[in-house]
Amino acid sequence: MIAFLLCVLQPVLVAEAATASHRFSPLEAEVFWSASNDHLHTSHSSLLDASQDERPVRILHLTDNHISGDEDFDPPLTTRMYNAFSHTSDHATQEPTSPKAEFTALLRKAKTDGVDLIALGGDLVNYPSPKTVAWVLEQLHTEAAGIPFIYTAGNHDWHEEGVAADKQYDSARMPQLNSNLKPLFDHSIASATGGPAAGRLYGKTSVRGVDVMFVDNSNYQVNEEQSSFLQAELQRDSSRPAVLLMHMPLKLAGTPPLEPKYLCGHPEWGAASDDSYEVESRPRWPEEGNSPSTMAFLELVKEHSAPSGRLAAMLTGHVHKDFSAALLDRCVDLNGMRRGCASANAPNAANLTALACEKDQPGCELRAATTDGKSEAVGALQYTTLDAAEGGYRLLTIHRDGHTRSVARHLHTSA
Repeated sequence: MIAFLLCVLQPVLVAEAATASHRFSPLEAEVFWSASNDHLHTSHSSLLDASQDERPVRILHLTDNHISGDEDFDPPLTTRMYNAFSHTSDHATQEPTSPKAEFTALLRKAKTDGVDLIALGGDLVNYPSPKTVAWVLEQLHTEAAGIPFIYTAGNHDWHEEGVAADKQYDSARMPQLNSNLKPLFDHSIASATGGPAAGRLYGKTSVRGVDVMFVDNSNYQVNEEQSSFLQAELQRDSSRPAVLLMHMPLKLAGTPPLEPKYLCGHPEWGAASDDSYEVESRPRWPEEGNSPSTMAFLELVKEHSAPSGRLAAMLTGHVHKDFSAALLDRCVDLNGMRRGCASANAPNAANLTALACEKDQPGCELRAATTDGKSEAVGALQYTTLDAAEGGYRLLTIHRDGHTRSVARHLHTSA
């Protein structure tokens, strides 16, 4: 796997800008956060109140689990997807496994690693089966007992092939979120106030000074209610780092050249580029393409990304092992860095990252990977996590204020 070193701290940074420094590998990431550059020049005692818990916040991101029950739920409508993920291969050992086995193993990892929050990023189940949802909750309450979770839906969570053939492509989403998937939201610790979609299409929780928000973009779009929620949240206390959980990666400037079906906000998304509607037995994407609110959402994210805002990291999925082989067959140019084609050095699609901030602004840069196999960055990053169906995960550790000085010194001296 290739990891990309995105940037180094500069000797002089923009005044009052937030600093989010990253060190990451394909499965783990550390974020060192300071609300202001001034914090880099003050003593440790002034950065954190003595009564404040200084422990880093650890979030285990699991996405694209694609769990099915022991039997095909509703044949023939669910048979294709059931067969597609009834057996998988572990990403590390290449040994035969299953989504269920990998899920329980990852929950045990959460306990072993002492994580503070499990972030379930969508496609948790293969299709909306009440039996499978009940099994997932049982595992969360036993294997990961005592660890809270938040959940946002993926497109597979609410889509059952062939059911909504005479309606719009995402007509099943809200009914399923309010019925078969409702137990997951009821047990999630995320909360939200607002319109009828509050707590389903958006929500937040906080862990020791870190705000974790979710926005459901599992239909490739973001509506005005969701954007208003995120904007209001990101305008709150600028000293607190924010993490945004979504199912689909956003089409940002540094995102690799993936097809519209892999990215939210892709300019070519719409009926003309929908090559999967027949095999997925659903209506075609709309002729008009992206909604204005979706494109405005991308600008909102960039506007509030560190160093100009408090959004430090985005956790996404959707692009997993099914799509990696196609990417390996072609050259990709990521953030101005040319990578090889069809070689051992070509990146796996599920482990690509992209800058959420504008790379030409101070404090948002990119450079080659270090010799220890980890990459380093400053600014806000969009992480794309390997699918949990084959044992993938992202362990995100966030260090606040006082911890930032050490990594800032390391990045600066190693430049």
